[in-house]
Amino acid sequence: MNFFECNRNIKFLTVVLSVLLLTCCANDESTIKRSSDDQRTEDTALNIEVNKELILVEEDHKEYILKLNHFYELPVIPELNLVAKSPYEFIPDGWGLIDSVEVDFTKDNLIDFIGVLEVDSVESTEISNNNDHYPRILIGAVQMENGDYKLELQDNTIIRRKNEGGVFGDPYLPISYDKQRLVLESFGGSNSKWNEIFTLNYSDGEWYVTRFEVKGNIGPYSTYNYINDYESRIGTREYNSELFELVEERVDAGWDLYDLSFCHPIDQPERLSVYSEKLKLHKPDFEIISIKEIEISSRMQIDESWISNVKQEAQQIGDLVYIDSEFILYTFSVHEFQSEFLAIVNRGKETVQVVERIDKDDKDYSSNFRNIALYDNHIYFTQAYEFENSLRLDLKSFNIEESEMITVLSLDFNKPDSEYFSFLGTELEVYNEVIVFGTYQNGESTYYSINLNSNQLKVLGNIR
Repeated sequence: MNFFECNRNIKFLTVVLSVLLLTCCANDESTIKRSSDDQRTEDTALNIEVNKELILVEEDHKEYILKLNHFYELPVIPELNLVAKSPYEFIPDGWGLIDSVEVDFTKDNLIDFIGVLEVDSVESTEISNNNDHYPRILIGAVQMENGDYKLELQDNTIIRRKNEGGVFGDPYLPISYDKQRLVLESFGGSNSKWNEIFTLNYSDGEWYVTRFEVKGNIGPYSTYNYINDYESRIGTREYNSELFELVEERVDAGWDLYDLSFCHPIDQPERLSVYSEKLKLHKPDFEIISIKEIEISSRMQIDESWISNVKQEAQQIGDLVYIDSEFILYTFSVHEFQSEFLAIVNRGKETVQVVERIDKDDKDYSSNFRNIALYDNHIYFTQAYEFENSLRLDLKSFNIEESEMITVLSLDFNKPDSEYFSFLGTELEVYNEVIVFGTYQNGESTYYSINLNSNQLKVLGNIR
């Protein structure tokens, strides 16, 4: 064997040994990786066992995008000056002042300024060719000792927009100020009209909603009167029959009473900034929300094969049913499974919890989740069930912190002649551990209250 042949053999043996060494290392690494994966699987199984109520839809930390479709392009709200030499310097380009009062709302013997701004001219888009969907901005400016003004209030929600008056048209009515109270009023409707009044009070550097009232009427005949007096913490509800023949008779007689009237406790005044956030239910100011996790309540016993589809559809808001600064409640449907789901967004934690499912026929275009309220970290809603000869209405409560669902009460009804669930409810309110809700069946509305501490159910009255 010459030198070159010996050298070639040595190189060959070196390559073989290297391949063997790499193979061994790869096997060791694979063993380590499998061990790590097994441990991770065990940890995941342990987490699911400990957290029985909620199942994380995806174990990685992928970011989800929650979408809400709008029928118009979301308006761009201008940034207002924080300090100005004159109140009129708070008016941005393209906007105008449609109403104002000059009053001393800070009670320091300096005249302050309250005004309402409206968009003047904005370039139209393919989605919207007018500016009726633009908000009106309520501003409050405090006059300082040097004569300048400081912006104390900017609210983009509480003043109704041009397109919110129905057939009546623009619902705006002039603002007024009397006895340290700012009154915001609007009027709209068609044959059935409504009149809405907010009363605001300035105290310790904050604006508070102290009273809300909305009245309904057909001509001179009052159909309902809804008052929340937050200072006295009393809510008043008054209703009249809307049967056509009765309305005609009462109009001729000058009827000024109500068929049904009751009161119940409500909350103390809320800051305007908190109150207005809830008003965004019918005019939300977002299109997308970033979400870190989507969770599904295991109590619904959803098959694992559904989870991917439910997670996907949960990113598209169907009906927005509640909104405040902390939470958003919405529904969405998964047509493949003929199901509708109720979900809650925790805005601070950037999470979504899917908390309830009900069957939904593809032909049913309206939401089957109705009469939904959120109070003290609990979601309250009604759910209807149909049996062969009867119907049942459940009032349910979901504890957001504990991820626990309970049935507060069940009401049984005889099955009506109509094929529709005519009793799904007329309203649901929750204040101070008292729930007030209504049902409708066979032409009659019945109102109930239930005390959550004593579980005592009370019939408040009924009306046809």
